[in-house]
Amino acid sequence: MFSNDMILQCEKAVPVWGTSTSGAAITVEFAGQTKTTTAAQDGTWRVDLDSVAASFDSRMLTVSAQVDSDTTQVSCSNVLVGEVWLASGQSNMAWDLYKTDDGLNVVANATHPAIRLLKVPLVSSATPLSQIDAVWTECNPDTAHNSHGVAYYFALKLQAELNVPIGVIQCAWPGSAIEKWQPSSGTYYNGMIAPQLPFAIRGLIWYQGESNVADGMLYVDKQKDMVEGWRAQWGYDFPFYYVQIAPFDWTNANDGKIPFFWEAQSAFLDVVPNTGMAVITDTVADVADLHPGNKEDPGNRLAFLALDNTYGQDIVSTGPTVQSIAQLGNTVEITFDSAVGLTTSDQAAPDWFEIAEADESYVTATATISGSKVILSAVGIEEPRYMRFAWSEVAQPNLRNGAGLVASAFRGDVLPVWRIWLNNYQLNESDLTSDPDADGLNNLLEFAFGTDPSVSSGGSIDYGSGVTSGLPLAVLETVSDYRAVFGRRRYWNSEGLSYTVQFSSNLTEWVDSSVSPTVLEEGSGDIDAVYVPYPSQIQTSDGDVKPQFFRLSISQN
Repeated sequence: MFSNDMILQCEKAVPVWGTSTSGAAITVEFAGQTKTTTAAQDGTWRVDLDSVAASFDSRMLTVSAQVDSDTTQVSCSNVLVGEVWLASGQSNMAWDLYKTDDGLNVVANATHPAIRLLKVPLVSSATPLSQIDAVWTECNPDTAHNSHGVAYYFALKLQAELNVPIGVIQCAWPGSAIEKWQPSSGTYYNGMIAPQLPFAIRGLIWYQGESNVADGMLYVDKQKDMVEGWRAQWGYDFPFYYVQIAPFDWTNANDGKIPFFWEAQSAFLDVVPNTGMAVITDTVADVADLHPGNKEDPGNRLAFLALDNTYGQDIVSTGPTVQSIAQLGNTVEITFDSAVGLTTSDQAAPDWFEIAEADESYVTATATISGSKVILSAVGIEEPRYMRFAWSEVAQPNLRNGAGLVASAFRGDVLPVWRIWLNNYQLNESDLTSDPDADGLNNLLEFAFGTDPSVSSGGSIDYGSGVTSGLPLAVLETVSDYRAVFGRRRYWNSEGLSYTVQFSSNLTEWVDSSVSPTVLEEGSGDIDAVYVPYPSQIQTSDGDVKPQFFRLSISQN
């Protein structure tokens, strides 16, 4: 792991280790630091350099071993300090730069002395090894030619954005299954990863999965075991960013299995922290090619994840991710996160959406973008219960956010909005009639108001005296409160709520039992979702403006 032209990790303690004669006095010098130790009985030794700021200064790392009057010295020249990342996986990570799109031209211009490459040889071992036969090199047309394409573009993007030296340890084996990389049984881990320990790195980028595509959700546990195992060996929870495998038209036993594998890769994000996934369905020119030539976009999207989450740049690093899937009558409303500027690549309607009723017979849905939401409907579908998106191994959907990043495939049950609300507040259906915040409103009415059931006095919206505490009737009598709540009326049928809208030009009508204010609208069945903004004042025929008062009453059936 130590050679000329290497890069040491900045702003982190840097282990330096080796072997010598038992009892030898070891001295390590770098960047003004001097660290000493004594070789153990088996000859092993280690010191930890104090953290050093990133620097383009070319420095010397010197290690001396003294036994009695004899001194042996080893030096590494042209050492930089910057950001070091490990790049691993199978063939799409190992794909040579010269074989990528416009690869020969890219290689010819790949002179980047502040990017350093270490390519680990393919070694399989039944037991963990302690050394690798490789050296660090500066990035130039000769060394970049057979470098990993994804890792090269990742390093290039980081170097341009961070303006620090970047080191990439390239460690991928074509065709490898993830089991080979697990510390507990994996022969590629033993031969290629174990010898790197405990070399200081910032994090790991990963592109693998084609060899495990038949695993489905089993892959989540396998990848979890690998990542947690590597982190345990390094001694810290470094970031782990990975590429979701590309669309591919399988014609063998794996036919149709990619969507389920994509689902597993997405699910991993909720299982292991400090992770991120790059989606690349839009980067494939030919779905019959298992090794797409475009390795620039995958490398850049991994870099976006690092720049956003590891280096704190305020950028959009992921495509739209589903937040909720709600039933609104015969339509489905999907709300997305990371959806600013939600659009399509071709300005056409979003494609690859499907919905189904209880029989799970899916039909193509008509999709419409509304802000950060997509609304689905289909002829003949009156009660949608299921939906799915990009659920095909060759799917290349057009949906993306304003940053041009695409959404991953997903599927889900279509839930009534009230059930989503319950889930958001960790409530069960049996909790619907309870009043946890003791404000006189049970959870059904809290839902109708859009408030937090754990906060008293009307939750997150202050309804003032408009909320009649202790009564089975909730009343709104101000314009702002009315508008905030009235738009939710389309959800109330499934909650067992009814409503009444009344108007009057005289407030005394509200308290005079002999006078009945005009009922403008009421209902408890399916309600039109169109918002009708009733005015708060009227103008008489003589031009005199007079106040007009209204009441929106909500009660349980």
